[in-house]
Amino acid sequence: MPHSERIAYTEVFKQGTLFVEESLYYVFGDRTNPSVSANLAILNGGYEVYKPDFELKRNSVPYYVIEFPVSGRCYLQINESNYILERGVVAGYKPGDAHCYKCDPTDPFEHYFVNFCGYDAEYLFKNTGLQSNRIIKLDEYEYSKRLMVNILKTAFNKNLHSFELCNSYLKTFLLELCNQAYYSEQVDFISKSKYIGCIKYIDKNYLKILSVEDVANALVITPRYISKLFAKHGKTKAYQYITSLKMIKSSELLMTTMTPIKDIAAFVGYKNQYHFSRVFKNYYGLSPNNYRKNLGNTL
Repeated sequence: MPHSERIAYTEVFKQGTLFVEESLYYVFGDRTNPSVSANLAILNGGYEVYKPDFELKRNSVPYYVIEFPVSGRCYLQINESNYILERGVVAGYKPGDAHCYKCDPTDPFEHYFVNFCGYDAEYLFKNTGLQSNRIIKLDEYEYSKRLMVNILKTAFNKNLHSFELCNSYLKTFLLELCNQAYYSEQVDFISKSKYIGCIKYIDKNYLKILSVEDVANALVITPRYISKLFAKHGKTKAYQYITSLKMIKSSELLMTTMTPIKDIAAFVGYKNQYHFSRVFKNYYGLSPNNYRKNLGNTL
């Protein structure tokens, strides 16, 4: 930022020492009172480059805060949760949230920020996902950055409609985040439905399923997609889930019948008895034969 545009910052101190390398701030006249009567109202904001030893702790603020990292890294604690501020994400917190900033001394932090309030602030903030997630990865970083830059530039133009224009830019920024959150929820709903479909198919057909590829072919999706579904929604990998069902059924047959082990292996989908025995021992810690002997026949 041009040196002539830098202004003193009077809030952030640590033991009486200023910890901002470069800064540019704006305040909209007397609009520093969070009780301002408006649908959406920016109170103040700006641009900062932290020094490596920057640290700030506050019990709360009476307004909503949007953090837009540009470069570097900063550790942010909101209430009892920890987050990392870095390029490509947006962060935020609401009135009453205790928070602490601490700059990464090896990677000084640069960011834009906006403090705002208003009747629509709570609704918009909540629907962006920031109220629950605090940190959101941006789908369109450059577009979002332009909106932040426009707010800063327009605030310093001080023309007749600067305040209204800045609020419009902020509302656009927040609505874009709302759209991103909604789309993510829709995608998540679709993937969860696909995952449930996989589980239902496996539960019904696991005896004849030989591999994850069999499931993929039956459901007309790829094995890689199935792996992603299980990684996102499941507690085990797909092949582990299939194997667990086969092993549970095998243990049941070993305990309750005198069916030969090779026939049990074939029944649960293993053509090779020795391969079946290795998998079973790896799963239960005993060979099929010892498992049957140790647990006894319950018939």
